[in-house]
Amino acid sequence: MPYDWDVRPAAGIDYPGSYAEPRAWFDQDWKCLDWLRWPEGFICPHCGSDRG
Repeated sequence: MPYDWDVRPAAGIDYPGSYAEPRAWFDQDWKCLDWLRWPEGFICPHCGSDRG
């Protein structure tokens, strides 16, 4: 799936915008680990490759 370069990640939605936000989002360790994982595996947002 190619990455849409016109869509930019937004602070507070796609990633925490302040120090307090991750503490509120991830009040338990497993929530943080689930958020950091790639469900379909890692895919390069630029070329779509799944290899290193």
